[in-house]
Amino acid sequence: MKRIFSILLLFLFTAGMIYSEKIAAFPEIKKPQSLDVDKDRAYVVEGAEVFVYSLKNFKLLAKFGKRGEGPQEFRISPTGRVVVHPLGDYLYISSMGKMSKFTRDGKYISEVITPTGENYKPLWHNKFVGAGVISEDGTMYRTIDFYNENMVKGKTVFKHIHSEQKSGSINVFATARVYRTYDKKLFVTGREGLAIDVFDIDGKKLFSINHEYERKKLTDDDKNQVTNWFMKNPRFSDAQKEIFKKQIVFPEYYPAIEDIKVKDNKIYVKTFISKGEEFEFLIFNVKGKYLKTQFLHLAKQDELYPYYFDIANGKVYQVIENEDTETWELHETKI
Repeated sequence: MKRIFSILLLFLFTAGMIYSEKIAAFPEIKKPQSLDVDKDRAYVVEGAEVFVYSLKNFKLLAKFGKRGEGPQEFRISPTGRVVVHPLGDYLYISSMGKMSKFTRDGKYISEVITPTGENYKPLWHNKFVGAGVISEDGTMYRTIDFYNENMVKGKTVFKHIHSEQKSGSINVFATARVYRTYDKKLFVTGREGLAIDVFDIDGKKLFSINHEYERKKLTDDDKNQVTNWFMKNPRFSDAQKEIFKKQIVFPEYYPAIEDIKVKDNKIYVKTFISKGEEFEFLIFNVKGKYLKTQFLHLAKQDELYPYYFDIANGKVYQVIENEDTETWELHETKI
C-alpha cells in the first residue's frame, strides 16, 4: 500500500510538468553563445560566426561572420559577445563598436559605428536603444537611451543607480535592468518589485506593469552556491576572484525579475524561483494583463544557469549539449 501511495504521489508531482524534446542536432556548433528564434528560423552565435537554421527541416541555411575590423566582420570584447536581432526581413548584429545589417540569409547590407559597448537593439529600422553608464555627483547610474539611424544618442528613458559604485561594493543580485524591443515598443525592467515600463518608438511611456509578487529570500545555501560558482568559473582570473570575495554584497531578498522575453504578443517574466530544472515564468499579454504563472523546463548547464534559450511560436527553444555524443542539440518545449 505504501509503495502504491508513493507511486501515486510521484505521478501527481510529474503529471503537470512538460519536458523538452530533442528536435534536431547541430553538428556544426562547437560552443554556442546565444540563441534567437523567429517564426521559421533559429540563429545560433558561436564566437564571431552566425549560424542560420531552418525550423522546418533544421538544415543549415547560412553561416557568416568572422573576427575583424572590416565590413562583415565583428569585434568582441573579452566579456562581450555577438548578438543577433531578427527584425522583419533583416538581421541586426550587435558587436563591439558597431551595428551591422544583413539579410536573413546572411548577405551583408551595411553597418554603423556605435558609441561604446555592444548592448544595442533595434527598435525599428531607423531607431535603436542601448544601455549606458553615467556618473552624477559621484554616483554611478545605468541608463537606457534612444539612438537614431546614425547611432547619435537622443532621449534617455530610464535611469537607476548602478549596483557597482566607486566605493567598490558588488551587489550580485541588484534589481535587474533588462530591456527588450518588440513591435516598435521598448520593455524595460529595473524598478523595485515586479515592474515593467513600456515605451513607444519615440520614447514616450505608454504604461507600466506593476504586479504583486512575493520575492524569494536568500538563504546561506544560496549565497554559498553563488560564491562557489564564481570561484570555480574559469572565465574569471584569480585577481577578479579576490576582488569578488572582498566586495561581494548579498541582499536579503532576490529581485522579483531575473529576465524577460517578449514574443508572440506575450511577455514572459523569468523569476528567481526554480525547482530543479523547472523555472517560474509569469506570463502577461503585451498590454500588461496578467495571464498565468507557469513552470517551464530548462536544462541547466551548471548549478546556477540554464543553457541558452528563447521563446517563440508558443514554444521554448534551447540549445543543449549532449555529453554522450559531444554534439549540440536543439530542444523544444510546448508552452
